[in-house]
Amino acid sequence: MSQLTTVIPVYNGEQFLESTLKSVASQTRRPDRVIIQDNCSTDGTPLIAQAFAEEGFEWCRTESHLKIEDNFNQAMCYASETDVLHLLMA
Repeated sequence: MSQLTTVIPVYNGEQFLESTLKSVASQTRRPDRVIIQDNCSTDGTPLIAQAFAEEGFEWCRTESHLKIEDNFNQAMCYASETDVLHLLMA
């Protein structure tokens, strides 16, 4: 079976991140890897991401704020050699 990776680029997504991550975790076919790419958020996003990192999700945080497409591209670098599901945050 192919490896499935869910990539979630996020910036200040506190309002929706927890429900998104719970939804991903409850899927019948749970991803092999879940990567949360935090674009230097200033709200509660890091706390939510850190809590899910303790449950096996991967949390990566940029050192400085990037343009949305650069954050997305950086997140994709972590998902090489997989079949990738893109899950975008608003």
